[in-house]
Amino acid sequence: MNTQFHIDAPVRNPRKTVYAPAIVAGWFVDEELRGAVQVRARVDSRIFICERVDRPDLAAKFAATSLPRTDVGFLVRLPDDLPPGRLTIEAETVSSKIVVLRNRSLTIKQWPPRPSGLRGWLANPRQTKAWARPAGSDDSVLVLIPVKPGTDPAIIAQARTLAERALAVLPAGTASRIVFDDRGRAPDRQDHAWRIAALAAIRQGMIETHLRDERWVFWPDIDLVDYLPDLIANLIRRSEGGIAAPMIFMDKATSSVGGPLFYDVAGFVEQGHWATSQPPYFKQRGPVYDLESVGSCYLVPADLYRRGARHEEDPGSRRWIETRGSSSSDTQLRDWTNQSYTEHYSVCSFARQNGLPVRAFADLIAVHEHV
Repeated sequence: MNTQFHIDAPVRNPRKTVYAPAIVAGWFVDEELRGAVQVRARVDSRIFICERVDRPDLAAKFAATSLPRTDVGFLVRLPDDLPPGRLTIEAETVSSKIVVLRNRSLTIKQWPPRPSGLRGWLANPRQTKAWARPAGSDDSVLVLIPVKPGTDPAIIAQARTLAERALAVLPAGTASRIVFDDRGRAPDRQDHAWRIAALAAIRQGMIETHLRDERWVFWPDIDLVDYLPDLIANLIRRSEGGIAAPMIFMDKATSSVGGPLFYDVAGFVEQGHWATSQPPYFKQRGPVYDLESVGSCYLVPADLYRRGARHEEDPGSRRWIETRGSSSSDTQLRDWTNQSYTEHYSVCSFARQNGLPVRAFADLIAVHEHV
């Protein structure tokens, strides 16, 4: 039988470990492009029936307008307290055949209530006690949102709603602020390398103007359309005194291989390379990615700025401009992939130089508008 399928989650990793929530998801079709009668996730003797979900992206993949897309996708969340065992994902076809889609060891872990402690110059007992714990009432957050002049007020209102919702999850009494700043303009996206210096100046100006005595700075892009209410609280808990970010996916967009499209590939840098827009996004297995840089939506300990971190043009963008043209009109070349990064890179680099982690987490997600 000629069947096709793809497992979006859980992903493969050498430790056979996934972090809660543990999701089984993917799609399956038989030789006639029909979905399975049933997809089951079996962990030893326990069986979990997958829900059928819509996969509109597959119609283009198979060039078939008649594809029954509402029953080819499957999804189920496994219990967080499920003991380690053998996970088998199997599909039952229309002809009653059983097709095994995945067979692997599985251990579900919970994120620890406390990070493992600080590194480098923050590593001393007093600061470890203050930082390595869930968010407390003294975890004040400055939310800084750059705004392009002339932005639709409805977009600003949506960004405020998301930020207020996230701050409301923090303990009562937490003194936090949301600041929108439309202080400057930058070149358009298609002139990537030339816009970094302007964007860096905008963000650094916001830090110098608005940062007071807050403990954290949260940078969400103005055009994020959604993130979970507990995002800031989770980033605080996992930061270990460094920089922490969710994964950034494009709204209502699916990659050609299945799974969402990653946004801000130039902002998320791994060993000198941009993230990829399609899964698996990074070379590391995850679900925790140690990176050189993150972007679009991330949390920074405010003390990094007080100790000298600055938003500046990244060295790669500067080299690209010096060798190819000082303005976008000087050259038609646009070959800056894996060479020019973003205005976030310099702050992330400062953190890493001081022994602090820069990480993204696979189970934390922010959604960016489709561009």
